[in-house]
Amino acid sequence: MTGLIVKDTPVDFTPFGQFVILLLIQIGGLGYMTAVTFMAVMRRQKIGHRDRLLLQES
Repeated sequence: MTGLIVKDTPVDFTPFGQFVILLLIQIGGLGYMTAVTFMAVMRRQKIGHRDRLLLQES
């Protein structure tokens, strides 16, 4: 993502619309973490402490 937006989120969206956008962003992040963890499990790699911290931070 570039961070460029067409509409100004706080100005152009209602509080409900802002909540929906926030929810979609959170689901996207969860999907990323789930996919990375799934790939590590499928490759039967152990997730070390350093990798756990990186996943938790992201």
